[in-house]
Amino acid sequence: MFDRFKISAKGTIYAALIGGIIFIVMLLFIKMGLLLSIILAVVGYIAGLLLFSQKKGSDYDEYVVQQVIDYSAECKKKITSLSSMIYHVKQPGVKQDLTTIKNIATDILNDLKTDPSDLEKVQTYLTYYLDATLNMASKYITLAEGRGRSSKIDETLVKVEKMLSEIKSVFSQQHENLYKEEMVQLNSQIKVIEDLMRLDQFNVRDDQRSYDESQE
Repeated sequence: MFDRFKISAKGTIYAALIGGIIFIVMLLFIKMGLLLSIILAVVGYIAGLLLFSQKKGSDYDEYVVQQVIDYSAECKKKITSLSSMIYHVKQPGVKQDLTTIKNIATDILNDLKTDPSDLEKVQTYLTYYLDATLNMASKYITLAEGRGRSSKIDETLVKVEKMLSEIKSVFSQQHENLYKEEMVQLNSQIKVIEDLMRLDQFNVRDDQRSYDESQE
């Protein structure tokens, strides 16, 4: 209940005083009985803790807060670019995968405002997966909207679709791990994506050049 609040020693003392006063008044003056007096005193103590507590993040130094602001602004530009790309994607499955990634990224940035302490681990994976998504989406749109289609380009589009689906799955998993505060090691996950993203497997220029040459 109190994991998102910071309770000072002074706040705890004040809360205890409130609980103690309630107990004395209820027991000695109002004559409500021992059990009910204890219950009301505990309620008063809890209310005092909440009253004299602060949400975590409210007392972060200005440097950390500014880092969050700057990083959020950077990510929002990428999310805006992704939104623009989504508009140009016609394949429903790919559009849904990209939309899911965009929504998760937005949720993470909103959560970061509440708890800036997550900045370091968020930066580690959000930056990587956003960049990977933008990279893949750009290549997908370039191929899909090219001057012509060949069997090789169609095969490449299928590869990119699978890569985007894989990125979405890993992105979602890491998002869940972030909330559990059990961030898994990114090395193995990043290797999976990098293996999928090797440019020599789906070089846009090469694929388009092959198509152009076949038309000459």
